[in-house]
This record gives sequence, C-alpha cells and structure tokens, in this order.
Amino acid sequence: MKRTCLAALFWALGALSSPSFEAIAAEGGMDIVLAIDTSGSMKKTDPHNLRAEAAKLFIHLLGQNDRLGLVTFDTTSRVLSDLKGAREERSYLIDQLRHIKSDGLYTNLHEAIRCSEDILKASARKRRAVIVMTDGKMDLGDPARDRELAQRLQDKRLPAMRTEGIRVFSIAFTEFSDIRFLKRVAFSTDGFFYLTLKDEDIHVTFTDIYDHMLAPDALPIRKEKFYVDRSVKELDIVITKEDPHTGIALEMPDRRMLTLAKHPRNVRWHQSRAFEMISIAEPLVGSWRIQYGADKGNRIFILTDLKLMTAFPDGLVPPDTEVKLEVWLHEGPVTLERKPVSIKDVKITAKIVPSGEEGIAIPLYDDGTNGDLEAGDGVYAAMIKPTRRGEHMLHVGAHGLTFEREKNLAFYVPEKELEDTLPPTEDLQPLNEHALPDVEAMPLQDGAPGTDWRSVLLRFLAINAVLALILSVTLILRRRRAQSGEAKKS
Repeated sequence: MKRTCLAALFWALGALSSPSFEAIAAEGGMDIVLAIDTSGSMKKTDPHNLRAEAAKLFIHLLGQNDRLGLVTFDTTSRVLSDLKGAREERSYLIDQLRHIKSDGLYTNLHEAIRCSEDILKASARKRRAVIVMTDGKMDLGDPARDRELAQRLQDKRLPAMRTEGIRVFSIAFTEFSDIRFLKRVAFSTDGFFYLTLKDEDIHVTFTDIYDHMLAPDALPIRKEKFYVDRSVKELDIVITKEDPHTGIALEMPDRRMLTLAKHPRNVRWHQSRAFEMISIAEPLVGSWRIQYGADKGNRIFILTDLKLMTAFPDGLVPPDTEVKLEVWLHEGPVTLERKPVSIKDVKITAKIVPSGEEGIAIPLYDDGTNGDLEAGDGVYAAMIKPTRRGEHMLHVGAHGLTFEREKNLAFYVPEKELEDTLPPTEDLQPLNEHALPDVEAMPLQDGAPGTDWRSVLLRFLAINAVLALILSVTLILRRRRAQSGEAKKS
C-alpha cells in the first residue's frame, strides 16, 4: 500500500511539473532574439547581404503573438531592437536591418549569446530562443582568450540557458565555420544546428528554423501545383527564384495570374534576389500553380481551422532509442484538451529521411498497438528507432478528398563526441512543441519577469489534494484492518 501511495504521489507531481502539449499550446506565442554576424569576413560569404533579406522573411512569417529582438555582433554586440511584437512593429524591425553590414574586425560568439540571453531574461514566457548566425568561430585575435570564452560559454552560460528554457538555434554560414562548436552550442540548450553552404540558400535555412520552432500547418507542392481548401484563411508562400532577374508568377484557380507588378489588395508581395514571399488573405479555393520557381526550398504555410497536430521529441534523440510519434487532426482553436476529429477517407502518412539518404515510410496505427493508446480515437501513433547519426527529417501528412496538410519535424542523432549534450531520458517523452502561433495567449507586458502565482497556487492545491486523498485511503484501510482484527478476536 505504501508503495502504491508513493507511486501515485510521484505520478501526480510529475504530471503537474512536466511540460505537455496542452500547456505549450495554451501559451501561444514565442520570444526570439536574432543575432547576426557583422564581421568583415561576411563580405566574402554574403556579398549581397542576403542574411538581411532572410531576416525580413523570418519577420514576415512570425505570428500575432510572437515577439522578436535584434542583435548584431563582431568584436562586441549591439542591440538593434529589444523584444517587439512581430506583427505590430514589423516596419520598425525591418527598418533596423539596414544596420547589418560587414565591417567588424573579430567574431565574439560569447558576447553575441550573452547579449541575446540578457534580452530574453526580461521575458516571462516559457518559449524563448536565440538564433545566432556566423561564418566563423570564437575569434578575438587572442587564442588564449578565445579558448577561455568558449569554455565559459560551454561550462556556465549554456547550461544556465538550458535550465532557463532558452534554446539556441545556430547557423554555420559556410563549412569553414567552427561547425563542431556551433553544434555543441545548439544541442546543449535543446536547440538545433543548421549548415548553410551558399548565401542564396540562407532564406531556406530561416524557413526551416521557423518550421522547427513554430511548426505551422503547410500545403504540399506537387509539380509546381498546390490545392487550397475552404478552411484555409491565409497563405504565406516562400518561393526560391530560378534566376535572380526573373520574377515569380502565381496562376490562380480561375486562371488569372498574380505577379509583383499586378496583384490585388489582399496580396502582399516581398521580392528579394534569391526568393519571393507572397502573403494572400482569403485565397481562392482550388488548384494553384507556381511559375518560374526553383525546385528547392519552396514552402506554403497556412492559417487554417483544420490543423494537423503532432507530438514528437524535439531536438536530440539518442541512437537506437525508441521514441513515439503521434499525429491527429484538430478543427478550431487549440484548447487545453486534445480533441481529434475524424474525417472520412483521410490517409495519415509519415516518412523519415536521414540526411543525404532516401526516405523510409513509417506505418501509423490507431488500433491500440505500436504506441497507440486507444483504438479508433483519431490519434495515430508509431514507435520510431533511428539508427543512423546526423540530421533527420520527419515528413508527416494528411490526405483527404478535399484537403491536404503537411508538417516537417527535424531531429538529430548526435555523433559520439556530442553525446554528452543529450537531454535526460525523461525529456524524450513525446511532447508537442509544435503548437500553432495563432493560439490566443494572455497578453504579456514587455519586460515583465516574475512568478505566475496563479499557477503556483493551483499546483499547491492540486498537490495537497493528492496528499489528502492518499491519507484518506490509508486511514480507511487501517480502520478496516482494525475492525477485521476485532471481529476475529470476538
């Protein structure tokens, strides 16, 4: 009985303290600081300053509840903007990007991360992240000082950020960056690492980061075509240009053409040397076609009532370890309770793609087996056991008679020298970090740190309720045993 009571108590405490899909989904937006390298070497690796254009793309993608801060760094760091609403202050944030140049002498990664962390410490939100992009390594012209700061970052600052829940997403801009160090910086904070080999591909990396952080719903593109269903309220289309001098065109279901020079008021069009981004409110239902786009890095993010939800460990996964994937459809606003919807003739699919290899189809089950908790409840599950090391993409899709959805989930199986950055085993439970950015959240004041006393009080009451229940059960059992003993004596 004592073991049962203790188990119940620890289960209750764990359920109250561990993160969950419902808790993350209810919170809504995210706070992000973007730290961009402005050292002189960037003149060679990014001669057209495409990192500024990619940052604009990222700002345009962020949702109503997301906030962004901007930092540049070389020998030291400079705050271009503290946390601002990505939608309300979009023009201001984009205007600050004009300060991104390539005229610094050294590359101080420690200072870039320290400055970014200081900005995020003023936020009371749980979902916080730093994106740091560099083409170099920790370099102040003094090797001994470089080693000291790199070690301080690794031993003290990064573990503290992980404890605070601040994740670092690092981008190595060219293969001449200190890739091993940047991987360690990212993975030791439960973040992710990206390698961008060409300046014209930096926008693809930023769309991947947006996908990883916020996991919006998306539409699949097949042979330059995609289908918009009735539940889609808005499109954000990112298309890589086939040629810097050729613009993108969109053919609508009614055969009319949209271009940068000719589009209606419900369309916003952003043009860059490497890509174009088109945002369309209330798009026409039907089949659309993309013209003059390259066959890479094209994404169509959507705002919709019919959402494809996923639960999967985020970031690092140990080799030869089984982890659970769960997938379900949800209609309407995300709430504190899972409410999967069943739609006739829908096929749910998953495919795992190790870096540089062919994809492998993953069967999903809704029959109470293979990790599925309840047969026929609309939640599909699979147990996945990655064996190869390196980056993996997990493509999840839903295909119905009148709609399609897709999501892309990235995870990394670390090399042996990075295994010490793996999270604790209990953190590998299927958590849904992929809540939509349009979930309504309680308003937060800028720079409003502190304790959520309502949450603390609720947790205190819940724990005391569990303890009272355990005590009551113990007293009842003791009383029954005493009565049984007296009955035997008589």
